[in-house]
Amino acid sequence: MTLGTFEKLQEHFKRRLQLVEEIHRKPELPIAMHEAGQAFAYEYHDIQVDRCVLESPAPTVDGKSVQCGGITEPANRNEITKDNLWPEVVCIMAGAAAQHGVDELGAMDSAVRDMQRAAHFIEGVGLNPEQTDELIMAASKAAVKIMKENIAAVRKIADVLEQKKRIEGYEIRKIIQQSKEAARS
Repeated sequence: MTLGTFEKLQEHFKRRLQLVEEIHRKPELPIAMHEAGQAFAYEYHDIQVDRCVLESPAPTVDGKSVQCGGITEPANRNEITKDNLWPEVVCIMAGAAAQHGVDELGAMDSAVRDMQRAAHFIEGVGLNPEQTDELIMAASKAAVKIMKENIAAVRKIADVLEQKKRIEGYEIRKIIQQSKEAARS
């Protein structure tokens, strides 16, 4: 093993340890990232979000209640058709893509649930199983790209959501706008 490879591995493990420590301090962060990812993706696709809420606590970790789920509510929910299917599937898959940055294993569980939810919508518009799989894979890749390019804004949304257990759509849009302005500066 070369010195450069060893240093890269060492840095990788250091980042992983920092994430584990952060999740230990903030056990609600993974689900907050999941919901923040979906909320960001909806806004990215010009589908306004009404609110994003972490559901009531259930299990405990180190004596603290931990959120076990969340809900991201678009402001005007339209019927899912073939014409508006793509952004909906990308938004669903964006949750696991955002969560992956802080909790790889939990993101895999979330991705399975999200794929099932997406498959329900896709099959509802008449696509076959092969088309469903292809659409979910393409949407997942698109969601990962969006999350990578906008992770700072997603993280800010997640931080607010984690602290307050709820974030309103106008707050999400304000964070996104501030991120865009900071990027231009």
